Amino acid sequence: MQKMKYKLLLALPIALAVTSSYAASLASGGTDHLVGGGNTDDDYLISVNANNAGYANTYSGGTALTGSINVAFNGSIEGYNFVQAASNTIGSVFAGGGIVSTMTTTDTAFDSFQQGQGAIYTTMDPGADLLAPSAGPDSTALNSPGIRDLTDFSGTVDISGITEGSIYMFYGQWSGGASLTATMSGTALADINSGELFGSVTPVGQQNIFVTRIDFVNDLGYDSIAYTSTGSRLVGAVVTAVPEPSSLALLGFAGFALMLRRRR
Repeated sequence: MQKMKYKLLLALPIALAVTSSYAASLASGGTDHLVGGGNTDDDYLISVNANNAGYANTYSGGTALTGSINVAFNGSIEGYNFVQAASNTIGSVFAGGGIVSTMTTTDTAFDSFQQGQGAIYTTMDPGADLLAPSAGPDSTALNSPGIRDLTDFSGTVDISGITEGSIYMFYGQWSGGASLTATMSGTALADINSGELFGSVTPVGQQNIFVTRIDFVNDLGYDSIAYTSTGSRLVGAVVTAVPEPSSLALLGFAGFALMLRRRR
């Protein structure tokens, strides 16, 4: 009888863990005003290094924000892709994970006037505090190509292996409003259109850098998210995966089962 009680205790959490309501969604998770101006190579930094992944405002002059921004990404880094300006072209590409395409543009007029630059950590470890890194970055000249003229971008993100996650879009503005729309697509599935994701970002004007988070749920097996941005001076994107509740429940249950076994 005692063994039967244990079996029932073991079976119930498993049944609860694997039960879920299947859904799919695509929506804005909010926007941060990362930096309010600047003309140096350290206005902001982004880290995709596993030891401390997130973004921070590191600019301290001009029209900088009051206070500091130091935000950790909300899950494990699955992929990223950033571009760096060069004269009349896209220069270096910082990419990892293989699921975020290098952005393309319909603009033909590049302007590599390097304002609103940022630093990126990929292989380099920034240490425990992004506001006071203990080591130098992989690059100190991360900025959108064509800081003034190159403003229209598009790209795709492969989400076929992610059930729930977020896409962080880093972008700037030169002198007008920016927009971003996205579509989640899958074989034999109806497209899910996001509507406007940037929303109303203020202030609108020169050298402002923002980050908008796009949250998605993909229980139904969608393949990709395609985005189109205008007027944005896009810098790049980071994709994270949020641990599934069922996985967390099973992990917790495994510990509980081990505890019962030891008590026996």
